[in-house]
Amino acid sequence: MSEENLKKLNELNHPYMMEVIENYINLLKPGKVTVSTDNQEDINYIRELAIRNGEEKKLAMEGHTIHYDGYYDQARDKENTCVLVTPEMKMSKVINTREREAGLAEVHAIMDGAMEG
Repeated sequence: MSEENLKKLNELNHPYMMEVIENYINLLKPGKVTVSTDNQEDINYIRELAIRNGEEKKLAMEGHTIHYDGYYDQARDKENTCVLVTPEMKMSKVINTREREAGLAEVHAIMDGAMEG
């Protein structure tokens, strides 16, 4: 993370958020971390990046784009999607659930290094 991006986070003065972000940077191992604010420069950066990456394409109307999802990212896989719950939480029997800590451990194992490079 650049000094400029770290400064944006530090200005929020939120230690817990900083801890969460640091933990997920360490887990995912991204090649770059960008902090986006609501300023126009940050908004333009994200828009242009989406176009460069092929996630969006420009439309004829200035400032408008169309977004494309991946072919296999069209719907939720109900059989393999579950809600992570704690013992006191009650869900309908038709909702697939999983104990929260076990589910988080599985997801974190899958995510380890997912953004490397």
